[in-house]
Amino acid sequence: MSQLPAVALGAIDATASAVTAWIAWLALRTWKHQDRANREAHFLDSLVDAMHAYVAALATPVTMIEIVQIGFNAYAPTDNDRDSYVYGAIAYIKARGEDSGRRLNEAIQAANHEVAALKAMATKGQIFSFKGYKECYAALINLASQLDRMAAVSAILRSNLTTDNPEVFNHIRSITTVDRASIDDAITENSKLVLAFVKDTYALIYR
Repeated sequence: MSQLPAVALGAIDATASAVTAWIAWLALRTWKHQDRANREAHFLDSLVDAMHAYVAALATPVTMIEIVQIGFNAYAPTDNDRDSYVYGAIAYIKARGEDSGRRLNEAIQAANHEVAALKAMATKGQIFSFKGYKECYAALINLASQLDRMAAVSAILRSNLTTDNPEVFNHIRSITTVDRASIDDAITENSKLVLAFVKDTYALIYR
């Protein structure tokens, strides 16, 4: 049996080594891609979980905001003054503000863990190169800000501020715009934006 020349054997060995190196490189690149995809998918799952937990935690303070809103209406004068609702808020604060504000504050404090987790996930998402994450981040921050809006109402309720000062009057007027309808709308709109982003990003990760 004839033997291959040493030069041919060397060429075969070199080719085999090159093919092996290429296969190893391809496998490493595939593994890195899969690992990144898994990390991104895990983040998206955690983001949705954090958002749902936060929205669920808002249920009690949002209900209390609705009760406060009903109270503002109940105490409002029956005249047609454009500030009747504000005067109703002032009367409600004087009559029940301290107790109502305390209970609202307790409900807000109970949701602090969830809002902190949501903000942390929003910040973490910035390390990924997600397409369209800027809009998603804005939606997450808007969601988180709903708790801040309710905290402002709680602070005014507990303040027992006098209304002799026009600046104070205007500040009280500003919290009368914080109602269940506006909060529910913000939750619905921004949750939809986040979920649409997650859906589109999943499609890009596993395309």
